[in-house]
This record gives sequence, C-alpha cells and structure tokens, in this order.
Amino acid sequence: MQTLQNTHITADKEERLDAFLSARLSLSRKEAKTVIDGGLCTVSGKPAQKPSLSLKIGDEVEIKDFTGLFEKESKPCTLIPKIIHEDESVIILDKPSGMTVHEGSGVRESTLCDFLKHSGYDLASSTGEGREGIVHRLDKETSGLMVVAKTDKAAENLKKQFESKAAGRYYLSLIEPPLREDTVVEAPIARHPKNRVKMSVQKEGKAAKSAFKKIILSKNGKYELIAAKLFTGRTHQIRAHLAHIGRHIMGDGLYGFNHKNGNIGDTRVMLHAAVLYFYHPKSGEKVNFFARKNVNAKIEGNNKKVQKNFDISCFFQGAARSSFFINSKATNPFMQMDFGGNNLNGMMQAYADDYWSESNRNIYATFPRLSTTDIANNNRNSTWWLRDGSYLRLKSVEIGYTLPKRLTSHLGMSNLRIYASGLNLFAWNRFKLWDVEQGNDGMRYPIQAVYNFGINLSF
Repeated sequence: MQTLQNTHITADKEERLDAFLSARLSLSRKEAKTVIDGGLCTVSGKPAQKPSLSLKIGDEVEIKDFTGLFEKESKPCTLIPKIIHEDESVIILDKPSGMTVHEGSGVRESTLCDFLKHSGYDLASSTGEGREGIVHRLDKETSGLMVVAKTDKAAENLKKQFESKAAGRYYLSLIEPPLREDTVVEAPIARHPKNRVKMSVQKEGKAAKSAFKKIILSKNGKYELIAAKLFTGRTHQIRAHLAHIGRHIMGDGLYGFNHKNGNIGDTRVMLHAAVLYFYHPKSGEKVNFFARKNVNAKIEGNNKKVQKNFDISCFFQGAARSSFFINSKATNPFMQMDFGGNNLNGMMQAYADDYWSESNRNIYATFPRLSTTDIANNNRNSTWWLRDGSYLRLKSVEIGYTLPKRLTSHLGMSNLRIYASGLNLFAWNRFKLWDVEQGNDGMRYPIQAVYNFGINLSF
C-alpha cells in the first residue's frame, strides 16, 4: 500500500472507481472504499459519492493524502501465541482467544500475522499482504491450533488440503444445555438478516455440515464438554449450528449465551481447536498435533477448594505385524565387515552368552558355531534368522507443574512452570538382542534415552 500526497491520475479505461484505486494505488477493495467514503477522492472536480461510480476514459481522478488512514493503533501485543512446532515448511501454533488472525476491515489491533512478522519468522508471501503464511483461520474468540506456511509451495499445498478436507481440526467446547445425544447438523448458513455481525441457518445460505459428540457432563448437569468436527468451512459454523439446535457455547453472548456474573464463560468463548491434522507439504507424511492445556480445575468438597496445576503429555510410537531377518554377516563376530575397511565385527554379549559349542550343544542357541573364518551355513538367509519386529515405544513424555497465580504474582511473574521430559524411555517388544528399531544389524549405535529438566518463566 502506498502513502502519498495529493495525486492526480487519468482514467485510461472504463471501470469502477474502487477497482481503479485498488489497481493504481495497491489498495484492497475495502481500503479503496474507505478512501472514497472518507471524502478523499474527486472525479473531474466533483466529490466521489460511491465506490461503484463508473469511470470514463479521460476522467481526472484526484486522491487526497490518506497517510495514516490505515495505520493500526500503537498498542503493545498482550496476546502471545504458543509455538508448538517449526520446521523449514510450516509453523504450528496455539492461538489465544481474543487474537485476530489477519488484517481486515475495522481491524486496528495487532494480529497474529503481525506477531509472526515482527518475531522474524519467514512466511509465505503468496497468501497476500497482511495475510502472510495464512492458509486457514480461527475466529477471534476461538483459541487453538493453526498451521502457518513458511513457503509459497507449502501454502499452495496446505490450501488444497483444507479445501479438499484432507486437512482439518477437531474442536472442544463447553456448552449449555447438554446435548441429548451425539448429533450431526446439516443446514445451510448465511449472514443473519438483522444482525450482520453474526451468521445463522438460512435456506439461501451455503451448505454446511457439523458433527457434535458428547464427552463429559458437569456434576450439576447444566453444562457439557463436547467435541466438534467440521465437514465444511463456513464463518462461525460451530457457533451458528449449535445455536440452531438450541445450544450455546459458554461465553458466546453473540449466539445466545446468557452471561451470569461469576459463572464459567464470563471471560471468553469456550471454543478451542484441540487437534490439527494434515499431510506435511514436504514429506507427504500425515501428521497430528494436539494442543496441551494446563488443568486449572476447582474441586469442591468438605468446604475446601484445591487447585490442580499439573499437566502431562506423552507420545507412543510403534509397529505391528512387522518382521525382519537378522543380518548374519553384519553381526558375525570376528569377521571382516562388508563395506570395505579392515574393521572386524565385534562380539555382541548375546552371542557370547549363548552360542553352539562342544560344551553347549543346544541346537536352539542364539548363534551357531564361532569362527574366525567364513562358515557358509552360519550366513544362509533362512527362517532361523527371522524375528518379530513388532514394538511399542514410549517416544516422549513431559510432566509439568504451574505455580498458582497467587504465588507468582507476589514474585512479579505472570507464569512459572517447572517441567521434566524424556525421550525414548521404554520399549515393549519380543526381540531382546538389541533395540528393535535398529533393524537387522545390532552393530549400529543404539537409540539413546534423553532426560530434560527445565523452567518456563514469563513476566
């Protein structure tokens, strides 16, 4: 977008005034409308009255200086998204409630895009100015997971996935009253005829389909935690469909929630994108991300209130119905390795403890006869060397504790979390000679377990 002094431009073709300004001044159509509605544009000496004014060839268009018209308010960014994952193609983040995703009409506060750009992240430019890297969005009031593209190639790939529904999200929401049963709502959505800020079910609207599943009912039976899945991507779709069936997201006054002082939902709309899935634009592998939230639940009993600030996350990895052949040549002790050098295979403890010999005539010994020369029978690729490769591994786990606000506030901190994490901690499998993920060769460097302890501190 340009900033300029009073400018004169002669129309060289017949077109709408707003389209003319948009093309000549690098404005969006909405920004061009703002300039016209603000009385900053004249055509052949007469004030332009409307954006749809038809220009004729030779019309003299004067645009007064609009420097500062679209500048955002200089407010500090108090809402900070949590970065879940980053690689060369994408950024996965957890957007807080109250943060607008990108620029738009009437948006003057800092956006998610602003935060990413000012933080120095490389973002795809093909998605447009003010929307760099954005391939899908969340409502301002909705929190949760989003994927942002760092390259134009990744942006194009992800856009196609969201359009085809190969990529998507699962939402969690607190509602009242509870659902009678798991429900699918298939009803068209359009702008509300009386309130243009909200959406509603309308016959002339665009097709929309949502599924809602019951999860947990509150102790008093008034509220319910539900899961939601979208099969289409309409504005405010979950909120509008729930309102259509007489249910309201807690905190969502726009769609019928009745705020009561001190109740859940008085601070924000209780809608959260908890699970995000897509195919990675570079590897093609399907990936899943989960938004981890601290548990801050108040438990009432015996006139006492207990604050729980613990959180835990874990990830399991495994394979079923898998098998492999032990590479007898690569593991044969005292034999020269197959890839060229003078190195000799070492003696694994499993072979040293159990091999066939005159003193150990066990025909089911782990290894046949030991020798410093090649014994062909030892190296035949037979079912003798076939092993079960199935396994389940605790790939990662993290346990954390967030100190209560009443303690951290006295210390001048907004948040203090202590955590411990580990990688490759345990594995369950039938194969015991070496780590099953090393495959057929036990001579490789083993997969290591990693332990971390740390503190997350913010002021």
